[in-house]
Amino acid sequence: MAFDPLLAAGGTGSTASPLVVLPVLIRPDLTLEPWATPVALLATVGIFVMLGERHYLLPAWVGVGLLLDGRSFPQTVVVPVALLAGVGVTQGLTVLLGSRVVPGQVGAGQMRVRTESHVVSSRWLPAVLGVLLLQTVVGTVGVGLPVHGQLSPDERAAMAWARANTPPSSQFLVITGSGSWATDRVSEWFPALADRRSLATPQGTEWLPGGVFARRILQHEDLQQCANQSGDCLVQWAQRWDTTYSHVFVTKAPASGRSRGVSSPTFHWALEYALKADSEYVQVYDGPGAAIFARRSSHP
Repeated sequence: MAFDPLLAAGGTGSTASPLVVLPVLIRPDLTLEPWATPVALLATVGIFVMLGERHYLLPAWVGVGLLLDGRSFPQTVVVPVALLAGVGVTQGLTVLLGSRVVPGQVGAGQMRVRTESHVVSSRWLPAVLGVLLLQTVVGTVGVGLPVHGQLSPDERAAMAWARANTPPSSQFLVITGSGSWATDRVSEWFPALADRRSLATPQGTEWLPGGVFARRILQHEDLQQCANQSGDCLVQWAQRWDTTYSHVFVTKAPASGRSRGVSSPTFHWALEYALKADSEYVQVYDGPGAAIFARRSSHP
């Protein structure tokens, strides 16, 4: 059917429980802030305030975002979470620090806010807000998120070599040791930059029917367990998933060290050494970004 790809893509969100209507209440890392999570915690206070005042729009917005887009939920609810955090400051934090904020209706669609401040709140509220803002900015800039990194030039060079020197029909196993398919940029970009098929890359299969995307995620998780094992692990993987492969692409950067797109020339996965000593494989490329092995036999 013409709508099958759209229906398949629509079903690739996360499997978050529908009972978790307001996950910010049990997952304070909703906003993906490193270290502490002041925005998410203030948004939690804002949710309680809005529910207590029987204003349901913003909490409902968060809940609908979870139900309709569980996979990218933190990005989907940026606007309502930011507004709820503002409510948490003006009508939650100020109360805790000694201020009493009294909302009142002055007309349709308008809100009047009257604040009765004590000396303690006028003295400490700006300081508290300043500390929270500083922590958020410094934490985000200083730590960085894995998804904000990029491929290193050495990794891209290895993919370019694979594109120019391997048969177009080659089927690759890409080994990165990554524990999450969503942050595994090497596996994600390999099909595009190398122009070769990666058997365990989930990205790009969202449109395929029959649960292919969910299956590919499991394949990726299973395959990355082979990073510190021998070539037998790859053979067993292919047997479990009833597939064949012709090449193995092994990165030379630790999974945790790729957040800024810098490869480590001194790091090697155990699988790389194992394949060098395995007569079933011949090393066809050895660069600072990755090692590539061709399999002598096309079947496990």
